[in-house]
Amino acid sequence: MPLFHFNLADHVREPDIEGTELCDIAAARVEAIVFAGEYLRDNPAIINDGRDFRVEVTDDGGMPLFTVRLEMIEEQGSVVHH
Repeated sequence: MPLFHFNLADHVREPDIEGTELCDIAAARVEAIVFAGEYLRDNPAIINDGRDFRVEVTDDGGMPLFTVRLEMIEEQGSVVHH
């Protein structure tokens, strides 16, 4: 099975040294989205402080395959009350 690397990129780049074996690129896409969601659940400040958040997926040779990018966009006039 192919090996995929899920590299974090916000203000600092964190490479995935080990990688994950998955059956194909479709499975890697799903895994990247799940991984991003779990990481942001545990680290919500990344989005709340306006940092760019990306999961860059590469093959085992380091070739970029795709990127999952998430950003928070505040709508003008929106007010949040606590």
